[in-house]
Amino acid sequence: MKHLPLLLILIGMSSCTTIHKDIKHVTNTESSSQLMVYRESGFMAGAVDAMFGENNMYFMKLSNGDFGRFKIDSGKHTFQVDVDGAPEFELEVTLIANSRTCVKIESNPKLAGAGFIPLMANITPNFIMSEVPCSSIDNLDEYQLVYGS
Repeated sequence: MKHLPLLLILIGMSSCTTIHKDIKHVTNTESSSQLMVYRESGFMAGAVDAMFGENNMYFMKLSNGDFGRFKIDSGKHTFQVDVDGAPEFELEVTLIANSRTCVKIESNPKLAGAGFIPLMANITPNFIMSEVPCSSIDNLDEYQLVYGS
């Protein structure tokens, strides 16, 4: 029992997700797309960053009201959003060449009961994603660019 705090710290450290700074998104500039990923502000999961990536390579952290915008190869992609200690959520998106696609990240409404059952936060994805029309983003001035240009 006296080693329990040390064990919990080691388990917590082993589940840390790394942010990769050297990801190359475009290999063919003639058939690339623009991807815009944004996270709306919200109370649930507001204190944690949503980590966004693909193929278990996370390259962007989004807090409430953040967004990223970058060029990426067109075609089929499976993107992931993750929080340390919880399972990731995956979204498959087909990006069309020379077009813009928008993805919205929001806290998972299934986590509303996590205050009563804390274990729920570790077995349920903390964030969910959906592909949305880019016109649904009313005012980009309300968001902070944290990745890309």
